[in-house]
Amino acid sequence: MSSENRDRRNRTIKSAVLTSLLSKFGTLALRIISIPIAIHVLGMEQFGVYATILVAVQMMDVFHLGIGPALTQKLSKASLENDQAKEARLFSTSMIISSAITFLIALILIVAVCTIPITDLFGDKYASYSETMRRSCLIGIGIIAVELVCLVAERARDGYMETRYTNLWGAGGNFLAAALLLIGIWKFPTTEFLVLAINGSVVLAKFGNMVHMMVQRPYLLPRFRTFSQSMVKMLMSGALIFTIVYGSSGIMEYNIIGYLVGRFLGPEQAANYSILISLHVMMTGIIYMLTVPIWPAIIDAYERRELDWVIHTAKRLRLTAFAFGATVLTGMSFFGLWAIKIWIGEGFSLEQGALIAFGSYFTLHLWRHVNQILCLGLSRENAVAKIVLAETFTTFTVSIYLLKQGYSIPHILAAFSVIIVCFSGWLYPLIYRNTLESTTENPQPTEPEPHEVPGHPSPVKLATR
Repeated sequence: MSSENRDRRNRTIKSAVLTSLLSKFGTLALRIISIPIAIHVLGMEQFGVYATILVAVQMMDVFHLGIGPALTQKLSKASLENDQAKEARLFSTSMIISSAITFLIALILIVAVCTIPITDLFGDKYASYSETMRRSCLIGIGIIAVELVCLVAERARDGYMETRYTNLWGAGGNFLAAALLLIGIWKFPTTEFLVLAINGSVVLAKFGNMVHMMVQRPYLLPRFRTFSQSMVKMLMSGALIFTIVYGSSGIMEYNIIGYLVGRFLGPEQAANYSILISLHVMMTGIIYMLTVPIWPAIIDAYERRELDWVIHTAKRLRLTAFAFGATVLTGMSFFGLWAIKIWIGEGFSLEQGALIAFGSYFTLHLWRHVNQILCLGLSRENAVAKIVLAETFTTFTVSIYLLKQGYSIPHILAAFSVIIVCFSGWLYPLIYRNTLESTTENPQPTEPEPHEVPGHPSPVKLATR
């Protein structure tokens, strides 16, 4: 194993984790501040309206999530080859495809929101909030559209193992959102302002990160002349796979089930579910600090056949995720209801059993996530996608059945846990182990010669390398 490659990977992971601490602190501060203030000012039911709007407009992600991860994977390998021309073609092609898809989906959603009655979209329980929801949805669609385009740059950062920059910009956006909320919510106590202040500030930071990356690497500036038709099929097929891998479980468990909870159980239960999902996102962010930079590092190590580093990293990642999940489960079982009532107030109406079910689901989700990352690092995305599809379909079917039968949030969370155990909980580790066992130990690849883009310096001279 090359000590230089190993040290470089370890440095990028450490810097990503350190900067992510700042970013996650900002995310934590934003959520801790925004949720109780919003509930206090708007009330539990109107906060449920806000939560329903977000889960609805964020479903745009399902058409989009795969492009970024596909770019991360391809760009990581192009960077390993020191091929700037290929990097430029990959980024321009991804950005143009992403922008076109975003515009089309945003246009369809705008037409739907403007022409279909809100009660048909969200249910009769939202009738009194129709005009507020219509305006907020239009604001949310515009914000999410910008975010989806900017996410392409974030995934490019991951491919270059420069997640630290994304983290720093993200921290700035979170702190700006918290400041705007604290200052403005009392003057503008509306759902529309909540959508704009929180999500708009975060998207502004993502846009800054994208501009910063292009200043560092001018050759990545999207141009139609660097758009590659030959790469469209490769990127789109990869995007389809990664949309399934990254989008299906999250969109289903966070957005679609959140939407169904609101439709079947009403705005108040939608708010309760949204609070749990917010907790879920905050806490999984701690593990994501590790997995986001580790994925491209595993790709790098596996391509070089430095399997000892992969195995060592996988053991530490699994142990960390399991220990953290067990800690959260214990905390939720004994102190969860008490802590949430202090944070949110008496408006939170779920019982202790729901928090135990939530803690179990959270722990199993972490196990699923880290093993999924390991499989993706070994280029087993096709096998992962098949498992995700089966798991997501089962989750949707079981959740619909439970809600129609009158069951509530604790039963849905318990079902999530059982489904993970039956599918990805054991299949991902099996795929990872079998892939490593079947990988032939090849000699250390030689470092490729750099490729230059006309008019730009050789990549070995770039400080950003």
